[in-house]
Amino acid sequence: MTNDNYTGIKKYAGSEEIKQIFRGIVGDDHAEGYIYSVIVAVSANSRLQQCTPQSIMRSAARAATLGLSCDPALGQAHLVPYKEEATLIPGWRGIRDMAYRTGQIAQINVGYLAEGQEWVEDQLTGDAHIEGLPSSNKPIGYFAYLKTLSGREHSLYMSNEEINDHKEKYAQGYDRANSAWKQEFHKMAKKTVLSQLLKQWAPLDPTGTVVAS
Repeated sequence: MTNDNYTGIKKYAGSEEIKQIFRGIVGDDHAEGYIYSVIVAVSANSRLQQCTPQSIMRSAARAATLGLSCDPALGQAHLVPYKEEATLIPGWRGIRDMAYRTGQIAQINVGYLAEGQEWVEDQLTGDAHIEGLPSSNKPIGYFAYLKTLSGREHSLYMSNEEINDHKEKYAQGYDRANSAWKQEFHKMAKKTVLSQLLKQWAPLDPTGTVVAS
């Protein structure tokens, strides 16, 4: 991507048409700051600079509609290049934050089990706990936990094998060398187990609203 191409993306992002779109989503006071965060994300990713300006800003607008930032430092939402099109992938922090914003969730935790640890779940009640001490830092699986304000607690554990099965079934392009799964497996695994837990017990609707149970 040449500097002229990157300049074209910045010019398009700063156009009055795009500013007006983002004013309608995030408000007059925040629109330009949000657009700047998109430019920051693009400047840090040479492959994203190869995408069309339209796809970049369309994906960013979708993130803004969900109340998520595209700033790479926050990890809420990621603009991911696929050939010449940018797509939106919410990060696990973004999904967590959308759940908290409903005002129905008291606590969320996402993490992993390392070698030497075991996930133990009561088949009758569904209550779970972790046994053992880690013998290394190598993850063998990932868990998510939530507690609602009404006191309900839910958890989910997925082994690395289950994570990979889910990835192969639902993630297009997961085997590309520059895919998020190849470069950020840990983050993608955390997002997967949290998404599956919320889908079962506090599903997200298209606007990002969570209905906790």
